[in-house]
Parts: sequence; structure tokens; C-alpha cells
Amino acid sequence: MVYPVVNAVWCAFFVFAAVLQFNDPDPVQWVVVYGLAAVLCALAVGRRLPWRPTLGYAFVAALLLVSLFAASDIGDREIRNEAFGLGLVVVWMATLGVWTRLRITSAPAP
Repeated sequence: MVYPVVNAVWCAFFVFAAVLQFNDPDPVQWVVVYGLAAVLCALAVGRRLPWRPTLGYAFVAALLLVSLFAASDIGDREIRNEAFGLGLVVVWMATLGVWTRLRITSAPAP
């Protein structure tokens, strides 16, 4: 019962974050980042989430986060905000991937 509710909340958050990016100077990449996270959360609500692509996306988002830190001035407010949002994506996608994997392995056999 908790699994779909928590993922619905995160899905709504990521959709909201994606919509906010249309006001950003570089909206496309951030709409894709948050939009894909929202899609994965929506799949989790319907219990159709593949755990491997979710962990893969967490890894890719983590690489994006590292490259953002390496290539930017972290003192810039916009960069800090982007890093925080990307960090949320990394943490939740990793959590979701592991949570889904554990649910699959602990499910009773048919």
C-alpha cells in the first residue's frame, strides 16, 4: 500500500519540477531528466517498473551530477538548484530500483 502512494507523490513532484523547467534558460535537458524520473515513478505506481533500467538511470543521473560539479561554479545559485534537483533524482531512482528489486526477489513464487 505504501509503495504506490509514495511513488505517486514522487511522480507528481517530478512532473511539477519538469513543468518549472520551461522557465529555465536550458529547459530541454532538465525536462527530460525530471520527465523520465516521473515516467519511472508512474510505472512503479502501476507495479510495472523494470528495476535494471531504473538503477541504470540512477547511475546516468549520478554521472550528470558529477559532471555538473566538475564543469560549473558551484557558487552559482542556478547550478546549486540544478545539482539539488539532480541529486533528488539520483537518490530516489536508486532507492526505487533497489526497492523494486527487493520486492521482486521476496515475492512468493506462483
